[in-house]
Amino acid sequence: MSSHSFYIAYDGPALVTNEMDVRELAPALLALSDAFNEANAVLNGERANIQLNVKGSFKSGCFGIDLVVGQKFLDSLLNVGAEDTVKTAKEIAGILGFSACGTTVGVVKFIKWARGRKVTKIETANGNAKIYVGDKYIETEEKVLKLLRNDKIRRAMEDAIKKPLENEGITSFGCASKSGEQVFESV
Repeated sequence: MSSHSFYIAYDGPALVTNEMDVRELAPALLALSDAFNEANAVLNGERANIQLNVKGSFKSGCFGIDLVVGQKFLDSLLNVGAEDTVKTAKEIAGILGFSACGTTVGVVKFIKWARGRKVTKIETANGNAKIYVGDKYIETEEKVLKLLRNDKIRRAMEDAIKKPLENEGITSFGCASKSGEQVFESV
């Protein structure tokens, strides 16, 4: 069993009362769960199941949510000595960009950097990737590129991050290891 906790927050003038419309929040949380499920499927196949849970501890300030991603390994004995080991819940959170540990440029950071611009070229070598937009590029790991190429993950990330920000008065989205800690990624 593997688990990892992290914190997300939506902020802006519309959330000053620490309330958020369920019609905005529920689809975003479902999309976030879809992103984790699809990332786990892409990276681990049927070797592990993953589940995203809300931890019941809402904080004041903005509208923040503690989340726990739990993972159950299905064939851990088959993975002993395997070159391509199962990616843990913490690793998947890092690759997606919801954890400050592991991957330096996760899916969230890439999407923020690209800002909807079209990728013009990709170079891969030694497990790393240079992703170009025009003459500028960002470097990341090939496993991040693998997730970026997945339509379900890209749509889920858009639904979890971008769609709530389209609502009047919601101006930012952020991730931290836990409530009260410094945000390591914000959109």
